[in-house]
Parts: sequence; structure tokens; C-alpha cells
Amino acid sequence: MATYKAIALCRVSTKKQRLEGSSLEAQEMRVYECAEYLDSRIDPKNGLWSLDTSSRKGKNIARKDLNEMFEVCKKDKSIRYIIVDEADRFMRSIEEAYWWKVQFKTINVYLAYANMPEITHEDNPMSVMREMMAFFQAEMSNHERITKATEKMQAKIKQGYYPGMVHQGYKKSEVASLHIPREPQWSLLQTVMKKILYEAYSLDDALLWLTDNGYRLLGGRPIDMHKLKRILQEPYYAGIIKMSNWDVICQKGLHQAMITVDEHNRLVEIVSGRRKKFSVKKYNPLFPASNIIVCAECTSEGRRETHLVGYRHHNGKRPEVRKYYERYRCRGCIKNSRKEKIHAGIDRIFDNIELIVDDKGVFLKTMRSAWEASVEDNIQNVRRLKQKLTALEQQKDSLVRSMAINPDLASDFKTSITNIKSEISDVQTQITAAEDIESDFNEFVRFSIDYIDHLKDNWWLSEEVDDRIRLKDMLFLDGLQIHRDGKVKTPSLSPIYRYKSSKKAPESAFFESGITNGGPSGTRTQDTRLKRPLL
Repeated sequence: MATYKAIALCRVSTKKQRLEGSSLEAQEMRVYECAEYLDSRIDPKNGLWSLDTSSRKGKNIARKDLNEMFEVCKKDKSIRYIIVDEADRFMRSIEEAYWWKVQFKTINVYLAYANMPEITHEDNPMSVMREMMAFFQAEMSNHERITKATEKMQAKIKQGYYPGMVHQGYKKSEVASLHIPREPQWSLLQTVMKKILYEAYSLDDALLWLTDNGYRLLGGRPIDMHKLKRILQEPYYAGIIKMSNWDVICQKGLHQAMITVDEHNRLVEIVSGRRKKFSVKKYNPLFPASNIIVCAECTSEGRRETHLVGYRHHNGKRPEVRKYYERYRCRGCIKNSRKEKIHAGIDRIFDNIELIVDDKGVFLKTMRSAWEASVEDNIQNVRRLKQKLTALEQQKDSLVRSMAINPDLASDFKTSITNIKSEISDVQTQITAAEDIESDFNEFVRFSIDYIDHLKDNWWLSEEVDDRIRLKDMLFLDGLQIHRDGKVKTPSLSPIYRYKSSKKAPESAFFESGITNGGPSGTRTQDTRLKRPLL
């Protein structure tokens, strides 16, 4: 009959280690042998803790298993030993290990190690050194694991994977660290983000909408405001992968994003209260020159308000005989101008200018430089697409192997495989299109020249005031002005335009074989403004 009672701890770090290996069984055998050596007995029902839990530094004081064991020892004064297989099975932190050792010692319970039971009651320098070395090696091992794990995780992030916990609305896929949408949560979250951005939903409205439409957390509870705010500010939903405080960031992850980066930035501003939930559009399609054309006299006089704005007024008669008039009014001098007159003046300017084809091909060379800058992003995109293709092919192969093992579920696997094949085909098409850089450049040049050569049509057809302002800046360097005599003028043109005075080079000249070297020569202009840097 054993003289003393003992309790024992057998631990592995993860559930996977517990399921796949026999480490726990081996540890249990050794702690029972240690108990016999110490003339003690372990109750197999109530005296053995066999579990998977982390023992990394900083997490051990609050460990549930150790706190339970401590309470048991406090109640049962006959327990004399707490036995572990090795020091690293107890924990991988020197400071916390000795803290717990002292805690147990205050209630007359001694820490014993199955791999060196002889030092349990020894109090000599050699025994102290052996114990300290064991904990030192455990902490060093933990440090190496953390460092290597960090490096591996950062490498995954660079490739577009997310090696962290799955975010709301997503679930794990067959490919490690590549998460896929979980429905209906994914669609519900995407919808409520759009409602906040484009339908002026408040955060309270968004939370109520999610709850009413059945959004639930994995545990079955409805989402709360704290969780919703964290989701709305998480860059992962815009395709950006960032973890902890690491500098490594992937701007285009392999997972399916819910929103764009611009939409994410606007959501962050809304949640943080730095901007209104929506902005009123000031563009009136009846008056496309509003806030663009300025009064020449007010500008020369240095007035604060110089822009013209459009408005409608009527003759004050009864509705059935009422007539409406459309005018532009200067904010500075309050002078009115007829809408038709201003629009006709702008049209005359457009009709009397043309695009310059410079003989040295400076314009095309500038376009080539701009294109090469964007090609670098294209190369990165091709690399990410190829990584995604590899992941999809691995996922497909895994499903095929699973189908061979489980023929009864073949129909379910076939549906998934068909969907993955379709996605693989789409990615391959994207790769082919992204790799055809030179033909894309030619198309880019053709589109750009066509666009700037038809600014008049683009000006009047544009539905966004910002687009019209960009067009104005591209063509009229010092803006459009109306004088009090009613004439619309522009002080200066962009260097890539001129007033019609000589024969224009044929448009086909832009698309000869020499395009990659800046293009062929065209007509020469005497306009000294061409000496300014282009674009």
C-alpha cells in the first residue's frame, strides 16, 4: 500500500497532437512509474489530468488545469506530489514554472518529474541546476517554435493566405489558410455593409437588420454592436491580409473579398465617426457646367466667389400656364447668363481644337512610362493568380481522392469538383489576359487617344461632376471663363491640344509598328506651350 497520494499532469499542446499521436499514453505510463518510485498512488479517476492545452509563456498563470489541480490539493491534505513527465510538459516558461512550484509548495505539495524523480526532495546545487536547465531548454524550445511559426505565417501572408482564425462569414477550405465564404452569413454581411455605405443605414439599423434576417454567430447567439464594429473595421473583408503588428501585408489576398478597399476605408471612417454616413451629390444633370465655369471679371477682381451655378426659375404664373427658365448665376457678382448661350460657347471651343501628334513621339513615350508603372502591379497580380490556381488544383485533387475513398458520396463530390473546375477555368483565363501585356498596351493607347480626341462628347455625357472636372483640367489649364459680354473663353490649352490651324495627322499613324518606341512623327506645332513637360 502506497504511503502518499499524488496527482499527475499529462499534456500535449494541440488537439491534433492528442488525436494523431500516442504521446499522452506514453506520458501516463511514465508518471505512474514515477508515483511508484515516490511511494505514492495516483487515483486514475480523479487524480490524472490528461489534456491538450498551450503552455506558452504568459498564458500559464490562468491555466484552467493548474488552477483545478491547486484547488484539489488545497481540499485534500493527503496529496503530496504533482507529477509531470518532463519540465516542458508542465510549462515552457521559467518564471511561471517557479511561480507555480512555490504555490504548490505553500500547501505542502511537491513538483516531481518522471524523467528525473530522484531530484524531488534533493536541495543541492546540482539538482537545482538540472531543474533550471530543463526549464531553460523548454523556454528556448518555445521561443524557437514561436520564431519559426512567425516566419512561416508571414511567408503565407505574402502569398495571399490568412494563417489566423477564420473571420465571421468565412469557413476553412480544403487548402490550409485559404478561407471561403460561409453562407448565408457571408452574403448577409456584404449586404449590410452596402446598406451602410449606399442606403444611409445607421449602425443601429444595420445591427437590427442582421438580427431580423437571421444572422447568428457560430454559437447561435445574435451579433452585438461591439462585434459588428470590429467586422466593419477589419481590412480582411476588403481582401487585405494583415496580422498582429507585423509589417508584412498582402493587399490582394486569395480569399473572396466582400467589398473594395475604398469601401472599407469609408466604413472605417463611418464607424470611427470621422465622416458622415453619406454625402449629398451636388451634381445637377441639367447644369453640367455648374461650379466649373468661372466669371472672368470676378476672378480678375480677386473676389472670393467666382464660380457659376445653375438654377431654374419660373414666371410666377399659375401652374397650368407657368414657364420655366434655366440660367447660370455667378456667386460673386450675381450676374445671370442663359444656359443655352454658355453651353454653345463651350461647344465652340471644343469644335475649334484638335489633338496634337508631336513629331518626337513624346506623348506616346509618356504613355509608355505610365503603362510600365502599372505593368509591375500586373506582374504581381499574375503571381497571385498562379498561386490561387495552384491552391484550387490542390483542392480539386483532394476532393478527387476523397471521392475515391467514399464512393457513396460521389454525387456530392462531383458538384464541388465541377464548381472548382469552373473557377480554375476562370483563373486561367484571367492569367492569360493579364500576361498579354503588350496587346493591352496597344489597346490602352487606342482607348486613351480616342477618349481625349472626343472630349466634347465625353464632357457632356459624363454623369459625375468629378469626371467633368478632370476633363476640364486635362484640356483647359487655367479653366473656363465667361466674360460679361457673354463670351466663353479659356486662357490657355493643354500642351496636347491646339487650335485648328494645320492638317491633322491621320489617326492610324498612332498604331503603326513603331508604337512601342514612341510612335511615328506627326505634324509640328508652333505653340510654345509644347515646351512644357507633357502629362
